[in-house]
Amino acid sequence: PGNYGLLHVSGDDPDTAAAEGARPGDVISFKLWSVAQQKEYKVETTVVTGSLAWADRAVSNVNLNGVEQVRIPLQAGWNLVSFPVAKVWHVGAQPTVPVPAGVVYQPVTSIKDVFASIEGKYALVRAFDVDGAKTFDPAIPTIFNDLNYVAGGYGYWIRMNQACELVINGPPLPSAATLNMHASWNLVGYWGLSARHVTDEQPVGPFPEGTGFVKINSILDIFGELGGGIQQVRSFDKNGAHVFDPTLPPYINDLNYMGPGFGYWIKLSQAGQLDYR
Repeated sequence: PGNYGLLHVSGDDPDTAAAEGARPGDVISFKLWSVAQQKEYKVETTVVTGSLAWADRAVSNVNLNGVEQVRIPLQAGWNLVSFPVAKVWHVGAQPTVPVPAGVVYQPVTSIKDVFASIEGKYALVRAFDVDGAKTFDPAIPTIFNDLNYVAGGYGYWIRMNQACELVINGPPLPSAATLNMHASWNLVGYWGLSARHVTDEQPVGPFPEGTGFVKINSILDIFGELGGGIQQVRSFDKNGAHVFDPTLPPYINDLNYMGPGFGYWIKLSQAGQLDYR
């Protein structure tokens, strides 16, 4: 926060062949570096006066807002993903389903707004909550789609026409965040900072940039007290579907990790609270 005064942008010298400065019409963009966090932020720029298009001796006044960003690699075909951000995007009224405490509700005109970074590259988004299954198909009229919100803490199926990267803006869900879950199946996200794995080798994901890795003894170690009510956990990655069933011998289970950017089906014998601390 603060007023950073003048930032000079030099123009190009028309008398030289080299491009050593801005030319008329070039769009000025910004990045923000936090010294305290040693982290780069995307910047949302609001023009107060003037323009971001460079012009000789022009003066523009802008507000710069640093935005945290999650970039999730997606493969062609189906992906089971989650967004570890403290945000709920919704069309119309705010959803009444359980969400992690502290999330920010952001109205959008269409679910397309949430997936703007992959526009034209995805075919379908499917979700599941306490009210059942929901679908968003960008190719059909909005009135026929019943997926009206996308929330941090939940899992989503996305069918991609091609591989690319989904970019989501929003503050991260804190590691202490919790989500109330109902008995039977839940489609949830993962918001821990590190991928937790039972194998000696680190899983390859792919994960969002900056993901750490922690070796654990059992998948149940991830869930704390909730683990006693878990009947099954299912995942899906580039190698296909995986299952963890606590009643089976470890060598039969092939779900060996949980990590950021992925979604998970979790079946509970009773309602409980999910956290990844």
